[in-house]
Amino acid sequence: LDLASGDGHRTIFLATRGFEVTAVDISDVALSRLKILAEKQNVSIKLKRLNLEKPGADIAKHLAAYDNLLIVNYKPATSLWHALSGLVVPGGKILFCTFNTIQHELTGFSLKFCIEPGSGKTPPPGFELISYETVREEKKSRDGYVYRRLLAKGTGTP
Repeated sequence: LDLASGDGHRTIFLATRGFEVTAVDISDVALSRLKILAEKQNVSIKLKRLNLEKPGADIAKHLAAYDNLLIVNYKPATSLWHALSGLVVPGGKILFCTFNTIQHELTGFSLKFCIEPGSGKTPPPGFELISYETVREEKKSRDGYVYRRLLAKGTGTP
């Protein structure tokens, strides 16, 4: 699942490597461009238009369970994390990479879309942190996290 996929460059990258991918975005325009790009690349992608920020939005009723959840350049609201966590199967992973507040200091990028460096070290409930790094380039600064959903207690299986 590529959440807030935009034009879908990551979606296409994964699909051309054999992954089944669902792209979710609020923008009809972005999803239309992604559909055209997928057709040109001869890959099949599921497209879903959802407003993830809508209060009371029940995203679980619109989406299935996924092996992996990709969140790049998007800062989910704190209230959304619980619903997102429920979309990942036991043993599945969340890759979360987004702008941090250093990006704001470097470029004036809106703090609304930034997280504090290291603030994602505490994983969502039911997950463990398996990787974290801050990536700093000349005029870019992002935090990247990989979380793994814990296996069901007492079963030893996903």
